[in-house]
Amino acid sequence: MGFKDLFIASDDNAPKQEQPKPTATSFPTTPVQTTFPAAQTFPAAQTFPVAQPLSANDEHLDKFAQMYQSTLDKLNQSGYDFYEFYRGILGGNMIDNPQGYQMALAMATGMDNSLTKEKLVSQADYYIAELNKTFQTYADNGNGKKQSLISEKNSENQTLTSDLANLKAQVEALTIQINSKQGLLSSIESKYQPLINEVDSKLRANESAKNDIVNKISKVKTNLSQI
Repeated sequence: MGFKDLFIASDDNAPKQEQPKPTATSFPTTPVQTTFPAAQTFPAAQTFPVAQPLSANDEHLDKFAQMYQSTLDKLNQSGYDFYEFYRGILGGNMIDNPQGYQMALAMATGMDNSLTKEKLVSQADYYIAELNKTFQTYADNGNGKKQSLISEKNSENQTLTSDLANLKAQVEALTIQINSKQGLLSSIESKYQPLINEVDSKLRANESAKNDIVNKISKVKTNLSQI
């Protein structure tokens, strides 16, 4: 999904995101839930704040969440690395289960004896950095689009205000023109504010979706570091 799809295309025409393919290395849920007590959890990891959504944000949030998941899937390196470890932890509902990490690490090293906890933590940094690059691209593009709309609004508002002042100073024969310009001026807010609100909504969705997945990865990284 590109910038044009997320910040310009209408909702009706927005392309559907490809759903992430399940990984064969995800760990089964049932054995973990019945083996390790849920009460044993890691200390809370540092997380990013999740942006509060604006109106009509749910649809944008879903699109950005799918986009970040798709990006993460595409970043997956060959062989078994942190991506498979992360998917396994989440798939087994083990994100707060210390014993689950021990089991997952043992299974990971069984699949690739070159893997270590430190290597997995380093790989987590790679995924976080790449997702942050994607976030910054969309944030920069979105903010650029917002500033462009605001500039157009201010320019048009200034021009119409000046024209209106001149028309009011002319003879009564120009009354029709004055009323026409007055109507255009009155419609500026309704013309631009919905567009600005829409971009703001998408910016919040972009940040919220990125923070959600990075928070999860950061938590897994922090918890992994503490086992």
